[in-house]
Order: sequence, then C-alpha cells, then structure tokens
Amino acid sequence: MQNKLLHNSNGQRTFAVILETGEEVSTCLQEFVTRERVLAAQITAIGALSDVVLLYFDWDKKAYLKIPVREQVEVASLVGDVAEAPSGEPALHLHLVVGKRDGAAMAGHLGEAHVRPTLEVIVTESPHAPAQVQGSGNGLGPHPACGVNAPEIREHRIGTILARTYIHLARLTPSSRSVELPYCLWDNTTFPARTPRDGSRLAIAP
Repeated sequence: MQNKLLHNSNGQRTFAVILETGEEVSTCLQEFVTRERVLAAQITAIGALSDVVLLYFDWDKKAYLKIPVREQVEVASLVGDVAEAPSGEPALHLHLVVGKRDGAAMAGHLGEAHVRPTLEVIVTESPHAPAQVQGSGNGLGPHPACGVNAPEIREHRIGTILARTYIHLARLTPSSRSVELPYCLWDNTTFPARTPRDGSRLAIAP
C-alpha cells in the first residue's frame, strides 16, 4: 500500500491510497485511516479485484449474508465513508459495485476483497466535526466490515458521498445508438475486440 497527501487546507486533507496485487482492501484502508487519525471522510475508488465477498443484510434474520465472487472483476464503483465509532476509533462503511466478465454487475456492502492488479482510492477528509456512529437500538448485529451496529445513525451529516464510476474505452456507435464496453481480460491484460457472443464486448442500447 502506498499513499500520498494531495491536499491539505482548512482542516481538510485529501489522500491518494494505492493498493497493489494481493492486498486486502478493508484491512489496508482500516490501517490507513487509523494511522492518519481520519475520523470523518468520504471514500471513492476504482480498480480491479481477483475475488470479493459482498454482504447483503437480511432484514428478517438480522444478519449479513455473504455473497462470494470467486473471479476477476472490475470495480465499477466503490463508495463509502469513515465515521468515529463509540470507541473513538475510525470505522469504515463501504459499498461496492463490481462488473463480471459477461457484463453482469453485483453490489453490496464490502466484506473482503483482494486487489489485482491495482485499486486507486481517494480519501477526502471532512473539515467538519467528526460524526459518531452509534447503534440504532433495534437489535441489529454489528456490520462485519466496520464493527458497529447497522443501520448506522450519524449525529452529524459529514458531507455528500460522491460516487465515481468508469467504463474502459467506452465507444459510442451512432448508427446503433449503443455503447460498446470492452471488458479487460486479466489473463491477456488487453481489451480485445471480439463478438458480443463471447462476453468481452457488450452492446448496451439506451
């Protein structure tokens, strides 16, 4: 994990955090915000993963269900925030949308994920007073990723979370009014132009 301070003004810091192949996302980001004492921030990221475990909250069971994705996926959007837990430590809450080889998208809370080849993370600290994350008192279990009760209640609004998405080499086709989305085949490290049948190039009509 590498990081660089991009901006520091009026109590607001912005960091770039770069994760590399094999690193676990939640572990690295928790280590970073703890070390830098980031207690209120927004997080966005793009990149790719070798595997991921998404979490879905089952309201009836009051528990998070694990959804393992054991294949190379692209991070179309990772957004979340950092808030102060009752213990005084920073707590992460991250949501993730990933794209599979056939163009299918899956989403949920981020449980566990390993980077391949890179994940580019932007951490934007809030200049306002840190917000505490507290339990809602309705008997819900702790969120596995951040260790606090869910759904969360924040005493102060700490800012709007900005989602950032991306499409590799998206190309508009005027004649068909569609967008062709090449999918990165990690084994070949290319964006091949193939027929839609093999799933590596997708035509999406409006």
